[in-house]
Amino acid sequence: MYDLLDQDELTRIRRASRSLLVMPLEDGAAGKHPIVKMLSEKIATVIGPMEALEYAGAAFDPPMLPTVSRCPQTGAYVGLHIDTFHRLSLQSRESAPLRVSINVGLAARYFLFLDLPLRSLVRKLDERRTKEVAPHLAGQAFTRAYPNYPIIRVRIDPGQAYVAPTENMLHDGSSAGIAGVGQNISFRVLFKQSV
Repeated sequence: MYDLLDQDELTRIRRASRSLLVMPLEDGAAGKHPIVKMLSEKIATVIGPMEALEYAGAAFDPPMLPTVSRCPQTGAYVGLHIDTFHRLSLQSRESAPLRVSINVGLAARYFLFLDLPLRSLVRKLDERRTKEVAPHLAGQAFTRAYPNYPIIRVRIDPGQAYVAPTENMLHDGSSAGIAGVGQNISFRVLFKQSV
């Protein structure tokens, strides 16, 4: 977790973030938005130099929900899941871009995750003789097979960001116990490797 933004930066972002919600992601317009540019610079300065950065979107999360991610096709809440933006094979998941999610709202939010990479999760499912599972259904299969496996919950305060391999781990956001509407902006990032 990183302290990324100060109060003045948060205020500036909140004023402009509604326009980010309607920015088309496909045509590159979002990458030219001044807030996206400012956040890109903050990520590079605070977290580290990048090889590639892709704006992944802005979202508002309703309060008091155990999980907040929705299926883009149906709008249904998906619960713990593994992202599939880059449609990588199981063997390639470790090289997927990382997600940087910045809490730009007025209230805290939570990041939920399982401490297993996808390959280990699949191996554990195989131990239980679970039939082969598509990555987007791995969360449901794993929590059924291992109902007592601990899920980690990390509080992300306004101005803070988390970095996570969301295409290689079971995860979701949560607003459980939070009365205010959450607001976040996300990027998919490949950081430069240290030598």
